[in-house]
Amino acid sequence: MEGNRKRKLFWGGVVLVAIVCLGIGWYFTLRSGVYVGDYFYYKVSETRYQRNRSNYLEFVSGDEVRIGLDEGEMSVSIEENGDDSFAFAFSDGRSVRGNWNGEDLVDSDGLLIGWSDVRIVTDDQSYVPGEAAICQAICDVRFGNEDTISRPYIAFLGVLVYVLGIVTILNPDGVHFFLSRWKYNNPELSEPGRLLEQIGGGFIVVIGIGIMTGALLLLV
Repeated sequence: MEGNRKRKLFWGGVVLVAIVCLGIGWYFTLRSGVYVGDYFYYKVSETRYQRNRSNYLEFVSGDEVRIGLDEGEMSVSIEENGDDSFAFAFSDGRSVRGNWNGEDLVDSDGLLIGWSDVRIVTDDQSYVPGEAAICQAICDVRFGNEDTISRPYIAFLGVLVYVLGIVTILNPDGVHFFLSRWKYNNPELSEPGRLLEQIGGGFIVVIGIGIMTGALLLLV
């Protein structure tokens, strides 16, 4: 009776950890948004996308976007010239012209806008999105081309890895001899071998948790 209770508590804990990890993974990697250069801006409302409080895109109207950066705030005016051709005028005097091809903002030669831009890195080594990256993100929002950091199948893969780790800890002999049991009469690991297998199972559990929470993706 006591053994059944402990078993139920154990598997309840296993399931609870998986649910919490999947919830964390959804929050950080499966919410929709857009990439602004190297950074992902989450959709927090119908008119606002943000990475944090200082870095955001706020769509004030159909032809004006307010942009927040670590260096301060600016705005960009959008002029559509027909045939998905756009002109972007930044409040600091910069301007960008390009055509939307359904996925990307390109120039008259069909090359990605800003493909040859110099990458700007500040003294603290943080990346500063250029005007081309900002304009691309604006078009992504305008045309419903939103994205997510991860994909649902990645979370499912994390669950499988997590379960494999748990099973390895509980049944190291079964996992170790899973595909080769037919070769032996009485396959059995030594105590050190069983311990080593269980330690490996612990590492697999950690990897599964990293995949489910999206921590591995965010660290890459």
